[in-house]
Amino acid sequence: MIGGSMSVDSFRPAYLATTLAMLVTFGIALLFREPPILGDGDAAVQPVQQMKTIIARLKDRTLLWVFVFSIGSYTLSHVPYVFAQPYLKEVLSTAGYSSQTPVVSGVVTSAMMVMSVVAGAFVMRIHKVIGTYGNLMLALAMQTGLIMALAYLIHPLAIFLLAFRMIPNALSQPFVMELIQPRTERSYRATYLSVQNLLGRLLLSGSVIYVAKSTFGAATLDQNALQAILPWYGLAGIVLLGLLLITIRRKQ
Repeated sequence: MIGGSMSVDSFRPAYLATTLAMLVTFGIALLFREPPILGDGDAAVQPVQQMKTIIARLKDRTLLWVFVFSIGSYTLSHVPYVFAQPYLKEVLSTAGYSSQTPVVSGVVTSAMMVMSVVAGAFVMRIHKVIGTYGNLMLALAMQTGLIMALAYLIHPLAIFLLAFRMIPNALSQPFVMELIQPRTERSYRATYLSVQNLLGRLLLSGSVIYVAKSTFGAATLDQNALQAILPWYGLAGIVLLGLLLITIRRKQ
């Protein structure tokens, strides 16, 4: 919210504040210390050996399933965030408030975080009803539904939908770790998670680069551009959801 307010007239104050905040964060990170390793069996092995072990562990169908889910879910969860600024600007332009886009974006981002915390209070209740895989499929369905809704609802009321963007993360992340933790040893679990997150980021980045090239020459992403781009992400989410649903019973 503060960053959005600082960006109304110029982005420079927000960039400067972000740089200072990152320097402070970097200083805090330098103070971190590794906890003592208890026992030789917990010692980390060489990176190359870790990668070989990770690839071998993906023969476990459940781990492979959650690996694919996590990469796809990461990409889909960031689509509303990546396109939030042009979407908000387009929506606010219809009401004559396009200059307030940075402020509204800050408010929406804060609302996302609050809604995620609130949703976290109900995660275990939902889990008792639909189970681990039910939670994961519900989260993926919500991500896909949100993208499709944003693609076709260019309306001020649709701004409230963006507040739901992080709820799927609250529904899924505890149970992703529930599936990963017993199938990965401590000595390479962090590497496994790093590889998983890296592939998710590469997939998201690659798709955004492709979108940028396909809209080359456009000064902004207007309503027509958003409605041409977002449905493809939604379709990818539907395909992924279908594949994961089909393979749930086959992964064991």
